Amino acid sequence: MNDSRAHSYRCHKKPPPLKKLPPTDANLQLHVLRAHLQMLLWKAADQRDPPEEARNIANFGWNIEGSAITPAV
Repeated sequence: MNDSRAHSYRCHKKPPPLKKLPPTDANLQLHVLRAHLQMLLWKAADQRDPPEEARNIANFGWNIEGSAITPAV
């Protein structure tokens, strides 16, 4: 996927602004993990407890430092 993105951006005569560049595969993987966690929580919204799989959000692209939760980079 990164190869096809690189090829499409190399064909332009003027380089695109950095804000318009697509994310890398590593960032895409983290985004997919966080979206999967959100889907698990939405599907279990009518239940008393979250699903067992979703109890540790560090497995889904998040960092937990004390009481602060930040996206993994």
